[in-house]
Amino acid sequence: MDWIKYYHLQELNVDQEIAKKAEVMKDELGKVLYDWQTGFGQTPVRVAVLGCGDIRMMDWHRKIFGELLGQNIKIFTFDIDIDHLEGEENVLKHDCREPLPKAPFDIVYSHVLLKFLRPEDQWKVIWNSYEAIKPQGRAIHVLDKDDYTDTGEVGDKDNYLVLLDEWLERLYDSKIKYDEVDIDHGLALVIYKNVD
Repeated sequence: MDWIKYYHLQELNVDQEIAKKAEVMKDELGKVLYDWQTGFGQTPVRVAVLGCGDIRMMDWHRKIFGELLGQNIKIFTFDIDIDHLEGEENVLKHDCREPLPKAPFDIVYSHVLLKFLRPEDQWKVIWNSYEAIKPQGRAIHVLDKDDYTDTGEVGDKDNYLVLLDEWLERLYDSKIKYDEVDIDHGLALVIYKNVD
């Protein structure tokens, strides 16, 4: 069994655990989006979610982004394997190491996705998320602390160390604005579209 299918099987938790995960996600996103005063100009707000381990999270994505932004939301979910998301709308089978279709988006969001990618592919996803956002948009990559520190399970066949310092240096060298927002279990890397 490949790691993606194994990961999705592990995500088949009881609804209470999914609700707990959703509350953590809402708290994390609240810290990232609390000061965003940007008017989106048109609704619905277009959100790309990169990877979704459990179909039950899709309703939570719509609810959380809608509540935090106070606007109508249209979610597009991209995953390399979509069998576990069957029946949901706007689900696209896509390898996020490639440019995102259906762009531009107001927000591109991933939650602990980068650790599943080889280091040479992590930058591709970060770059593609930046390229896919509108001016004034944000790409948000949530990382658990173990994802980018040596205390994580580095070398595990399913997990890789996120080379955060290297990616921050590349963003800086590319003159791309970003923030590191502290969250309870790690940080959110928030990338802004350059607007001149």
